Amino acid sequence: MPTGSAFFLPLRRACVGASLAVMAATAFAQPQPDPAGFPLDSVGYLNEELPRMEAAIAAKDRSFFLGAMTRMVQF
Repeated sequence: MPTGSAFFLPLRRACVGASLAVMAATAFAQPQPDPAGFPLDSVGYLNEELPRMEAAIAAKDRSFFLGAMTRMVQF
């Protein structure tokens, strides 16, 4: 069993790794949009997306939906 500072080395590495992950997540975080605007934004999104979705369904174009899912996640 390790003793002294060798015992705490894995713990230190884990703490450093966790703190770096938190700092990276904070650095890449984007401010969230105003929640009060969500209803209007979602209606605008649906007005734009639904006609394209209906056309893809009519054309039996399954490839449309991967891009649609990506756009929805970004929304």
